[in-house]
Amino acid sequence: MRPKLASFLCEHRVEYVLVQDLVKRLCREFECVVPIFLWVTREGTSLASRGIGSRLIRIVTAYARRPKVEGTNDRTISMKINASLFQAAASGLSEGSPVLAGIPLVTNLLEFTMEASCLWFQLLTPVDSPEDVEVRLALDGARIDSDLVCPVVDGPLTTDRILSIIKNNARPMTWDDAVDLMRRIRAQGEGKQHGLFMSGYRPFYLVIPS
Repeated sequence: MRPKLASFLCEHRVEYVLVQDLVKRLCREFECVVPIFLWVTREGTSLASRGIGSRLIRIVTAYARRPKVEGTNDRTISMKINASLFQAAASGLSEGSPVLAGIPLVTNLLEFTMEASCLWFQLLTPVDSPEDVEVRLALDGARIDSDLVCPVVDGPLTTDRILSIIKNNARPMTWDDAVDLMRRIRAQGEGKQHGLFMSGYRPFYLVIPS
């Protein structure tokens, strides 16, 4: 039996590094990249919309994933992609926002600095009803899954591949349409709610003006 895996970071803290890493990668191609965490009563207001006006923008959706390890000296990490995130990916791909998942390559708390290496994956539309998927990674970034052919998780992605995915799949849209799309993607990722304090998985987004 495989030892139980545990995590030492929350998704919100992982976002600190992932936002910086992904923005840096995208700025190789795009002049302006704006990260946001959608609050409908802030970014979704008419004031925010007026600030963008008629300019079209592209939206990239990104989910933070926690590295899970067997212990502090482990030299591999595991990344879990929950089934609800594949539903979010299906919604995003069909409507013009590619969905990525990112994870820092760290195995303990003190390795988690702003310079930590990160890996990125694209979540694809499942052919059948999706289940949770676990991806195992070596600290050099190589996948060590027992079956590397995974039709719903593509990666690790190079920066060039990420840029290609965005250029080919992120559709220019108005800000009001983007807010509606981000709300729908988020609702899919949240999945079924259980209890008063369960909020599911919420992504951050990158806004790229056309």
